[in-house]
Amino acid sequence: MTETNDNPKQQKKGRRVFLSIVGIYAVTLSVAWIWSQNTDTFAIEGTSNKGTLIEPPRPVSLDDSIELEGFAAEDALRRIWTIIYVTDNSCDTICLDRLYKLRQTRLALGPQRMDRVQGLFLHNGEFSTETQAVLERDHNGLMIHQLADTNRIRTALTELYGEGFEGLGHIYLVDPFGNLMMQYEGDASPYAIKKDLKHLLKVSRAG
Repeated sequence: MTETNDNPKQQKKGRRVFLSIVGIYAVTLSVAWIWSQNTDTFAIEGTSNKGTLIEPPRPVSLDDSIELEGFAAEDALRRIWTIIYVTDNSCDTICLDRLYKLRQTRLALGPQRMDRVQGLFLHNGEFSTETQAVLERDHNGLMIHQLADTNRIRTALTELYGEGFEGLGHIYLVDPFGNLMMQYEGDASPYAIKKDLKHLLKVSRAG
């Protein structure tokens, strides 16, 4: 009697595990298809204002203890698109100007899209009193972390751009699966970034 009662439960559990595995692969393939279909959109065309597709995309996270695949793991870089700005200083005038442009880029997406995008600021050093005041006043909701505390992101960027990558002042885009997938020059046009984001949000239901 016991074996008869347990079999249906085991079968249902096995079916759920199987469907979860299939679902992860299906989502991964869907994202890969989106990238392959839109490579031309993100290719550099003789200007630093176009995003550069990172191939292959690099899985990253803010929490070193979590898994790096699928939606299963909870991490601040999952289930939402993330714009990352990296600087090698404690945030000078140029840094604050770029953070302002990124904030405006997100707002320009409109109320229906902006909630699908978040910002992450990675830096070295301590902020001045003036900078801290600006960040608190104008950038509520922006995630701020020291580069030294983000091992996976730092490692991925070092592999891609070498030691001292933080001095490049690049902007990066991470997809809702935690993949580092796009890179922009620090002085990239906010319009170009917004255009790319709108396209990605339109063709992808993720995030």
